[in-house]
Amino acid sequence: MTRFGDLEAAIMDVVWAAGTPAGERPVRVREVSERLNRERPLAFNTVQTVMENLFRKGSLDRHKDSRAYRYEPIRSRTTTRPNWWPRRWKSHWIRPRPWCGWSRHGPG
Repeated sequence: MTRFGDLEAAIMDVVWAAGTPAGERPVRVREVSERLNRERPLAFNTVQTVMENLFRKGSLDRHKDSRAYRYEPIRSRTTTRPNWWPRRWKSHWIRPRPWCGWSRHGPG
């Protein structure tokens, strides 16, 4: 399963939010860029590059529409593992304690 970086996760949130209950609605890079620029300034080319990378990684699909591409997610939000899970698991979930077996809190 793919772990997303911060910008990748923000882009995927916008793409997933564009979906309708009946199905996913493909979005253009311009739409995603405008939505993200409400929260933080990002260059259009940056968003375009990250969406291209997500396409190459297999997280997004794209279709040519005139001169632009329309992107849609390969997997739904519910089938994609949350971004925090691997870090939580590795950093501070279950660690061995030599005197009592396993602990959720780690050595201490």
